[in-house]
Amino acid sequence: MEELVTNFYSLILDNQENLVSFLQVFQKKLNSDSDAILIIERYIEKLKRSPISKTYAINQLLEQKRAQTDKTQSSFQTFLKIDNNQINNNMIVDYDLDKLASKFKKTLDYQGIFAFNVSGDYKILNDYIIKRILQELKKKTQREYRMPINITLSEAYGSIESQIDSRLKFDNINQITDLLVHTHPLDVVLIIWNYSINKQKLNSITHNFLQEIETKYHGCLQNKSQCLIIIFANVSTKQSINGCTRLDVPKYFKINELCQWFRGFLQQLQIQEALIDEYLGRLKIAQGHLLPTYNTLEEIFDELKQIN
Repeated sequence: MEELVTNFYSLILDNQENLVSFLQVFQKKLNSDSDAILIIERYIEKLKRSPISKTYAINQLLEQKRAQTDKTQSSFQTFLKIDNNQINNNMIVDYDLDKLASKFKKTLDYQGIFAFNVSGDYKILNDYIIKRILQELKKKTQREYRMPINITLSEAYGSIESQIDSRLKFDNINQITDLLVHTHPLDVVLIIWNYSINKQKLNSITHNFLQEIETKYHGCLQNKSQCLIIIFANVSTKQSINGCTRLDVPKYFKINELCQWFRGFLQQLQIQEALIDEYLGRLKIAQGHLLPTYNTLEEIFDELKQIN
């Protein structure tokens, strides 16, 4: 019996509410003196305490709030006329991150090689953190940069530099040097994604890579007002990397400040107060947790674009 429940639990871990309901019904079918009742009771309690159950509950509340918003939105639709030029998902990127942006700009100069390290969820890093870093880069230097080059790091494919060179060949570029020798140079941004390499191994290969980069390419940047920016992006694992400036990603949005900012934005769009309250209610459900709050903001922006 314990093996049956354990296997079933692991198979449908992502659908815990259904599993709880099933176990409760199954429990009632057993004899009152059966040892299996205690086993099932233990798993029910474990499920109720599980963080996935909490995530599921948040998602359920968000679904209910979205449905309420649809009703409120439809009742105001005929009165609303929104200029989509006023709505841009990059507005989310502009929000907050002041400490991270300040540290980045203080470390960055107008010429040279600069390495940074960020850690967090992929979507937050890709859509929020790195976009903000690129914005701050352009603000600081007041010049353009090349389209960022993304490399997924693997222990199986040699040194970091060789993996970068392999990636560059897809764009008909032989090596990093070729990015730095143009007459009218652009800043170069390399984003190196790490999903699984542990801290000790990562520090070892990164140390060698940064030393090689500094030796080989520092001269290419002399008197050219050009930067080579390397961003190590560690997905779902917090890593400190020697030789890199760590940019700390916040764990939460300050929900009260976020709601104040967002209310002001919605009021500028002349959104009715009832609809504003619906949107803010949805934001509060995520309790400031970075990813669900960010996702909710994106959803609301997409909904606003549909109002015209």
